[in-house]
Amino acid sequence: MLAYFLTALIDFFVAGLVLAKSRSRAAVAFSLLAVSGGVWSLELFFLTYVKDLDLLTPLFQITRPGMFMIAPLLLCFMVLTTRTRLTGGIIALMALPFAVGIAISVVNVFALPTDLTPTETRYSPIPDLVTSIHRWNFVFAGVASVALGIKAYRRAVFAEKQRLRWITVGVGVGTLLGVLSFEFSKLIAGTAGNLAVLSCFAYATARHRLSSIRSVFDNGLLKLAAATGLLSVFFLVGEANERLSPNQPENMVIQVVILLGILEIYPRFTRFLAELRNKYQLGRHYNFDFARSWVLTALKNCSSVDAFGKLCDEVFRRLVGVRGYSIHLNSRFTGGPTGGPCRAFDPAAGTAAIGPQAPVSALEGSIFSRRPNDIAETQFYDDAAPALREDLERLGASAVVPIRIGQETVGFVLLGAPGKQEQFSYDDVRLLNWFGSEVGPVLETLIALLKLETSLDEAEKTLSVVSRLNEYNHDVKTPFSNIEALLLAGDAFSAEERQARILEQVRKGHALVATMTGMLKGNHHKRKGPVNLNTVIERVVGSFPTKAGTVSMSLDPLPPLVGYEEELEILISNLLSNAFSAQDKDDHMVRIWTWYDAASRRIGCCVQDNGCGIAKERIATLWQAPETTRRAENGTGLGLGVIRRITETHAGTVVVSSELGTGTEFTLSLPVEGASAQRATGSIPRVGAG
Repeated sequence: MLAYFLTALIDFFVAGLVLAKSRSRAAVAFSLLAVSGGVWSLELFFLTYVKDLDLLTPLFQITRPGMFMIAPLLLCFMVLTTRTRLTGGIIALMALPFAVGIAISVVNVFALPTDLTPTETRYSPIPDLVTSIHRWNFVFAGVASVALGIKAYRRAVFAEKQRLRWITVGVGVGTLLGVLSFEFSKLIAGTAGNLAVLSCFAYATARHRLSSIRSVFDNGLLKLAAATGLLSVFFLVGEANERLSPNQPENMVIQVVILLGILEIYPRFTRFLAELRNKYQLGRHYNFDFARSWVLTALKNCSSVDAFGKLCDEVFRRLVGVRGYSIHLNSRFTGGPTGGPCRAFDPAAGTAAIGPQAPVSALEGSIFSRRPNDIAETQFYDDAAPALREDLERLGASAVVPIRIGQETVGFVLLGAPGKQEQFSYDDVRLLNWFGSEVGPVLETLIALLKLETSLDEAEKTLSVVSRLNEYNHDVKTPFSNIEALLLAGDAFSAEERQARILEQVRKGHALVATMTGMLKGNHHKRKGPVNLNTVIERVVGSFPTKAGTVSMSLDPLPPLVGYEEELEILISNLLSNAFSAQDKDDHMVRIWTWYDAASRRIGCCVQDNGCGIAKERIATLWQAPETTRRAENGTGLGLGVIRRITETHAGTVVVSSELGTGTEFTLSLPVEGASAQRATGSIPRVGAG
């Protein structure tokens, strides 16, 4: 039959193709095995096609050794392809099938030729001693080949396991079908076994990266399901059409059109089913195009280190299926010093930083850091050069993926041990190489964003220091204003008392200057302790000798509050200073009173004047520094900022009520815990109108 002849042509073609690509010992053994299977297929073709027995007999005897040499060549190929060490036992194991195969070939041709008998399919060989010996030799070689494959699989690592799985399964299936062909149809069992073994061996030999058998089986079932579904539609539509209009000539045309439509739909329907399967079984196996689509979308939306880490987990742990990974970037790319160390991004180790702040990479000193541009695509432990393999073994990595921008390698992804049976499939390799070429710009953007955030943080700190210094600059003016007032006080104080008060203000001014200097050096620490607010108020009012007569005080007994005494003095001084500055009439008066609310454990203080007042529209923006109501007097508005800052520091609130021409009232509310109080939110002082 022509099926045998076509099988023989396939065997010879594959043998020649493999030899054209490689002349290794395993490739030569595979080619000889394929030729042997092709010669046996020619024997079966002659037995079923040639009618003349006289012509058939010599053709049969010439092609007979092809069948006898399948067993020893199969075992030889398995020994070579599994890289089994050639010990004395292995050599004896190989020699036995070879000796038997050669012996029965010689005996069959020259001493005991096999006779032929007519059958339904022309002729068939009559079982004899030579045939029995060949069968046992074939079973022995097949079982030994499967055992060698299993043994090699157990000691193999990474992708080599996948290759050996395909070869061992091919040998097992071929041996089983070969044994069945002894008693059943050689067209079904023998030819199927020939093609099965040949397909598995050719796939495992020619393909660099292999899909899992399970994945191939699943894809086959999916295509079969798609074909079955569409053919069912075809026959159902045809039957319905025949029933509606039987024996109509146009029915044939309709059927042809439907068939062409189904052939056009089939690839699209198959892709749809594959996408549906991948959507719900992405963790088990995936389609490269489907995975690339959603990974690309995720890369475009990656705007933080956390999002990038989650994406890497999806790609490396869930899709590729490795137990761990780490990303290593060179110093130039991360913005570090030229020639500096590589930096590592390793979420598993708890180091999820990217950039110069990340820990030093373990790649330092390896070939990856010395000559990164020499590695342009993913390298796997199985087939890496010796120098690369040593580094991969030291780092505990099964593969390394270069991260490239243009023609430059800017870093690497180190992959840990595979966590799935398929190891690194063909789609894995495609996904890794693609990811390495796409992730570079994303990392570049993330590093730039991190640098920008760092710069903004530094700028914010600088602005904060400047703002604080501006506030203290205003505070420094207060002692000098008080000294000026003391000098203008006339006979209100004795010389000794005036001198003592001036020295007190000098001390405060010196302390403020020291505070500003400490802030510039980054080591300013305020001293916190119990403060009696009434005492602070009395002391501050006394520091305004020329204005003290216009101040009316009503101070209720107060418990001490926890706070910064120097700052509270500045707070009260600024409130009084603002009240004095609002004078616009001869009978100008300032009232200040305090109280304590035991229920809320808060201290209240109100400073009220009957001066010019503040317009209501100005109150809404009163705390937006720098805001001032005294532009004509060169006011800076920093006093209000100081009031706000110190009130916030003590976890308090301030309410302002004012009316033009009538006066202004500042009401403070401070918790007894003061600066130690913990607020749930960073509230700002309240501004209200009375």
